[in-house]
Amino acid sequence: GSPNRVFINFFNTATGAFVGSAATLATFSSGTLYDLEFSPGGNYVYYASYFPSALYQVPIAGGTAIQMRNFGNFRGGGLKRAPDGYVYHIYDAGEPGATTRARLGRIIRPEEAYNNNFNDMSR
Repeated sequence: GSPNRVFINFFNTATGAFVGSAATLATFSSGTLYDLEFSPGGNYVYYASYFPSALYQVPIAGGTAIQMRNFGNFRGGGLKRAPDGYVYHIYDAGEPGATTRARLGRIIRPEEAYNNNFNDMSR
């Protein structure tokens, strides 16, 4: 729906019962939320929209969700934390039915707050 929301539910790990209400981390209205991934230390959540392709960072402890990069009218979205400590993201999945290659990026400093310089954090 619109707006999209990223939120956390807290639950008892022994019983599986939810504890309290959900905490909303971020709300946005542009694009369709596609995927999210936690940073290796759990301090940030990264989430991505499908179309237009964009990548966001939000601190778990609270704060403002930041759009790190808008890749434009590509289809993107997928995020995955890898064993090497980086968070990989699809920023261009190509056109539906096309034979083009998907393009990937990686966040090389996933535990750092975004500093308005995407090239410092991603390759």
